[in-house]
Amino acid sequence: WALDYKSDFVKKGYYIRAKFPHKRVAGMQGYVMNSRNEALKSRKIRAAVAMVFDFEWSNKNLFYGQYTRNDCFFDNNPEMKSKGLPTGEVKSLLKTLRKKYGKAVPKTALTKPVGAPGQGIPIEKNILLANKLLDTTGWETDADGIRKKNGKPLQLTLLLDNPQWQRISEPFKNNLKKIGVNLKIKLMQIAEYEEKVRKFQYDMIVASYPQSRSTGNEQRNLWGSESASLQGSRNYMGIQNPAIDELIDMIVEAKTRESLMIAVQTMDRVLTHQFYIVPHWYISYDRVVYWNKISGPNKNASQANILNNILEWWWFDKAKAERLNSARAVNKSF
Repeated sequence: WALDYKSDFVKKGYYIRAKFPHKRVAGMQGYVMNSRNEALKSRKIRAAVAMVFDFEWSNKNLFYGQYTRNDCFFDNNPEMKSKGLPTGEVKSLLKTLRKKYGKAVPKTALTKPVGAPGQGIPIEKNILLANKLLDTTGWETDADGIRKKNGKPLQLTLLLDNPQWQRISEPFKNNLKKIGVNLKIKLMQIAEYEEKVRKFQYDMIVASYPQSRSTGNEQRNLWGSESASLQGSRNYMGIQNPAIDELIDMIVEAKTRESLMIAVQTMDRVLTHQFYIVPHWYISYDRVVYWNKISGPNKNASQANILNNILEWWWFDKAKAERLNSARAVNKSF
């Protein structure tokens, strides 16, 4: 999209190259950290790891500035996405759960908005902050620059099943080395990769979590405590959090749209502030190239994919088709 579709037909207006904003739930994608593993049980270590992923650099140099960073697990949809500091019933519920379950609900869930740790801060400062954070965990930097604790290096392995992720992950690996974390990137055959993931035998993987506007009991398989030990579940992070379990129950049992949104946004804040994932990105618009002989409504359904909108609501425009044919016949712009 960034480099193609810039031919003479586009310049002359024969093809239309267009972006259509949408409000579909973007969900979450990122580098998942497996909290079953000893080092990644620490929220401080997870935060430090997430802090040194330089999304701004990647978006500019690898993705042509097309993406928006994931803030949370129910991103992009204005009804579901958490905004700013918690207020009202969401704030009240967070306080109740924190009083009941302690650190299962991080204090920052009440005092900071959703978003990746260090988001919006220059990478140089984030590296300094991440180093200071790791200094408090007992992992000390050795002569080789890698942190160690009881003689064991702070080493993580990122499993990949697609070589395209390697070029994206290498800059992240380089930044992790600057905070004393040795990241090994291992590309695997799909069958072997799937077996490792099914048995939760990894430190980090790339995973995505699409969500719907009618979220329900599928959340148990994603973040419920029981699914953490169930091989083949999608609880890749190994989450065992009683506050999240209670919020999942509230989501499943919600009787009104309002109560569902309160539970979803509360759970989203707890998940986000536990730093189980290094958030990636999403695209808040659909990209389409089409012949300039069809027309559509001024507004498209924001919850639907643009291709569905085109098939259902757009039409062949005879007048535009005649003008297009005339322009092409004399090789002039539309």
